[in-house]
Amino acid sequence: MDLSPARARPPGADAPEQRLLRGLGRTFQLLALVGLVAFGLYIVLRATGASQRNFGQ
Repeated sequence: MDLSPARARPPGADAPEQRLLRGLGRTFQLLALVGLVAFGLYIVLRATGASQRNFGQ
């Protein structure tokens, strides 16, 4: 166990790796949410017939 002063962090301070992982997690959450909203909008437009000319097959 290394208790050198160079590694000591003030209470509540996150390691850079933890901040990076937290930021990546939030980014993926945001992208997933945007994708779900886009898919939901597609479903609503498809159900209302607003996109029939695009899906006439």
